[in-house]
Amino acid sequence: EEEDGDNDHDVTVEHLCNLCKTSDFVCRGGTGLALEMIRKDMHMIAAKEADSFEPDDAVIHLRLGDALRGSYDQGIGMLPHATYAAIIKEAESEKSNNSNSGGQKVDTISIVTVPFEKKVARSFDRRQVDRSRVFATDLRDYLRTAFPNATVTIHNGADETTVRAFARLVRAKKVAICSPSTFCTWPVLAVHKDHNALAYVYESKTHNPWVHEDPYVRKHAPNLRTYSARRYPNHRIQNSTNAQVLKWARNEAAYGPVCSPEMDAMFGC
Repeated sequence: EEEDGDNDHDVTVEHLCNLCKTSDFVCRGGTGLALEMIRKDMHMIAAKEADSFEPDDAVIHLRLGDALRGSYDQGIGMLPHATYAAIIKEAESEKSNNSNSGGQKVDTISIVTVPFEKKVARSFDRRQVDRSRVFATDLRDYLRTAFPNATVTIHNGADETTVRAFARLVRAKKVAICSPSTFCTWPVLAVHKDHNALAYVYESKTHNPWVHEDPYVRKHAPNLRTYSARRYPNHRIQNSTNAQVLKWARNEAAYGPVCSPEMDAMFGC
């Protein structure tokens, strides 16, 4: 317990971890205490990359690669394309009501994802590089149609390091979107307050449940928005053709509270 009950800063991550040294005990709640420290680290990372690129209005982390395979549902996979379009439009609408947010329309959209070249991809992503290319470029083309006046770009070349991927998310000017993944959670939560940007994190019971469960995070991240969407899970993608996955991803009936009979027959949602 704290010696001074009026000062919650007396409790540190070190204190908390000292309570959680046994392997059969799961310690929860420490993420809130770590939030500001990790944000500072992410801002430091982003600052080092400040001269490497111009920040974009909207930045999406799209987890592909290992998210397209597996023998069981690991909580990853693909979301309908309409999910990302809806979030960006929602962000535009919310920011249009904020007199301090400047222009409302999103003019540039970045997709941060795995490399399409085997020589620079992670070892466990290499078998999926061709499928990753198909799905990422299809999302890019979908967003170009949904936002005809915006420039939509995929960033995943050999010079796109993990550090730069983090920096792109942190420096998003209007909205940063984290897909079902643990990779993007912290950089999205650390999105710069100077830009008055919104942070969208996928609501999952498998990955990052603390984002929507921890009241400290909610209190100290007022720009955080969690979202839910139908997910084509990794193990089903592995056993589906590209055409089947793309048909599902492009169909806006797959996004929203009601699952159409066609989607239910294909996906079992």
